[in-house]
Amino acid sequence: MEMIIKFDENDIVTHNSDIVETILQLTNMKRDKLEQKESKEVTEQQKSEQQQQTYTLEYVRQTANTKSIAISDGKNKIVNLIAEKYGGKGIQGIKQCDYVAFLKDLEELE
Repeated sequence: MEMIIKFDENDIVTHNSDIVETILQLTNMKRDKLEQKESKEVTEQQKSEQQQQTYTLEYVRQTANTKSIAISDGKNKIVNLIAEKYGGKGIQGIKQCDYVAFLKDLEELE
């Protein structure tokens, strides 16, 4: 982005503080936009990294078991969750690519 601003001597003398303030605001807006873009890129990268984490069947089974004990009627809730969303063939029937989603669903169970 290129911006050309022309001033004559009278402008500079009479509007010096306004000019400086405007330039500072423009600079801050550009910096804020860059920071937002960087923040968004970091967030997307973190999401990607989380999705790429690999979990073992043993870890998923252990997490489900812990959750089933921790919540009221946990075993039935987990069985129903697997049946509704993951094919109903038990934990071993959940595809490895669905482990992250399943673990997230477990967290949300109450």
